[in-house]
Amino acid sequence: EIYTEDASSAASDVYKRQVTANMIALVQSNVKRMLAYSSIAHAGYLLVAITASNETAAAGLLFYLLVYTAMNIGAFAIVISVAHQAEERLQVEDYAGFGWAQPALGVVLTIFLLSLAGFPGTGGFMAKIYLLQGAADAQLWFLSVILVLTTIASYWYYLRVAWFMWMKRQMSDDQHDLVIVPLPMRLALVAAVVIVLATGLFPSPALDFARTSVEGLGSMSGSMLGLGQ
Repeated sequence: EIYTEDASSAASDVYKRQVTANMIALVQSNVKRMLAYSSIAHAGYLLVAITASNETAAAGLLFYLLVYTAMNIGAFAIVISVAHQAEERLQVEDYAGFGWAQPALGVVLTIFLLSLAGFPGTGGFMAKIYLLQGAADAQLWFLSVILVLTTIASYWYYLRVAWFMWMKRQMSDDQHDLVIVPLPMRLALVAAVVIVLATGLFPSPALDFARTSVEGLGSMSGSMLGLGQ
């Protein structure tokens, strides 16, 4: 009964966090704020793993943290570059034609957006699949449905930015010419893209490492409890 009450309370918390964050993100025209509010929604995904509280969910949690760190930092880095390291050019309309004016950065940002949305072939998709498996193993069907529905809802605000980048014409010929990305940041973006694509296409090594880490932590906890006795 206690477990049922805890699971019900956790489901309610996840529902409130996911719905509120996604509703706010849906109406944002400021890309930076959209990413910030979507981060709250992604935190809700992690609560699913914590609520499930099994090895599958724990491994999925570690896997998700790896992928989310790469794709979110990468997306924010490009947004900051487009904004010229200031609080300007943050509206979604400012990304019109960005993909054609800056092809490399456009493709990279598109990959990050697709992964954040959870499209197949990206680490974001596999991360959410593993969280779903953990929730299913714990029979948390309500949380699983919430995760799926909020993921579908997020397609709108992530793909909206990509649509402006590739389908809209830039307002002026030199609109994106002043976007400067230092070499260290470019190298970091390449590393982030590799992580996102590698975990999406070949997730087994990262997931196996996450499972080994979870088993190691479990063994360590058991040893410590044994010593305590």
